[in-house]
Amino acid sequence: MWKKYLFSKTIEQKMAQSRHSTGFDYLRLVFAILIIARHTLLICEGRAAETLTWIGPLRPYYQFLVPVFFALSGFLVAGSLARTNNLPTFLTLRVLRIFPALGGEVLISALIIGPLLTAWPLGAYFSSPMFFKYFENLFGNIHYFLPGLFWHNKSSFVNNQLWTVPYDLECYAIISLLAFVGIVRHPKWFGVAALLFTIGGFCDDWFSGELILDSPSPGHMVSATFLWGVFIYLCRDKIPYHPLLFCLALAVTWPLLMYIETVYVAALPIAYVTIYVGLMNPRKIFLIDRRDYSYAMYLYGFPVQQTVYQLFPNCRVWYLHFPLSLFFTSICAYLSWTFLESRIMNQKKHAVAYMNAFGEKLKRISAPTPLLDASA
Repeated sequence: MWKKYLFSKTIEQKMAQSRHSTGFDYLRLVFAILIIARHTLLICEGRAAETLTWIGPLRPYYQFLVPVFFALSGFLVAGSLARTNNLPTFLTLRVLRIFPALGGEVLISALIIGPLLTAWPLGAYFSSPMFFKYFENLFGNIHYFLPGLFWHNKSSFVNNQLWTVPYDLECYAIISLLAFVGIVRHPKWFGVAALLFTIGGFCDDWFSGELILDSPSPGHMVSATFLWGVFIYLCRDKIPYHPLLFCLALAVTWPLLMYIETVYVAALPIAYVTIYVGLMNPRKIFLIDRRDYSYAMYLYGFPVQQTVYQLFPNCRVWYLHFPLSLFFTSICAYLSWTFLESRIMNQKKHAVAYMNAFGEKLKRISAPTPLLDASA
């Protein structure tokens, strides 16, 4: 009887009820705002004050924020892979979604904010190796500083949030490799791969000293959460969509995130909690109706907050700094989506057509099996 009650609906059946679940849109937007709120403490009070949050009772809350993005990304990216079933096309879509906003952030920070607010002479600013290295952020080689920019703020980072970019690229590299060798067509083997990566990531961070209490979520842990999001998509016809499992996953996530020894174990329950909420379908509002401001808010938030801190000295307390920063970040996100991201995404059909043709040529040469069965 209990099995019938628990397995009354699967994730696949829940997905079938709505073509596009708005829960994922709300998750992205809300958590982008929460990350801006979290950074307010670092910018207004400094690193020492932020460290107290990592080692205090709210540590699980802060550790939860970034993995949510990776979990929902893994689930949705797996769906994209199933629909395209063509690795070159899949990678093209990923590039078109990520790099316009990332490129906008790098160019705006280096070529607009930097020259306007740097304490250095412009000649020294533009000739500094630090200036040129900032453009390496486009390729996942992260640099946080620009010459003379924000050096008198509590934090001198131009964009602290760029730390996740290499792990975004890591996730896409892993799923592409697993698709290429065919493991994504076998959910059980993919689960084994996700488990091995989780264990390997923990060991790497543990022995390298990266796994410390007063720091954000470990990088490989967010990648592991991505892989578990993919795994849930692959097993969507077998995994129950049930409030009891949601409550259980949420209940175990909090204590697991409290300690560095167990933070990696939280990757799978975080993925389930994220996908459960994401598959809800609340009524749309204008902020998410065919728009996605969340990624630009996620990327632009920190440099905007730093700029607000420098330009508005009377608003350097969190309850003034946060709403003002959120207002300007929202404007940047709107402009980025309206004039950059959406316009590039609107042209994706041409790139997809070209890459589909390229993929067909590869198929004629190698005659591979499908990357992922969308109906599995």
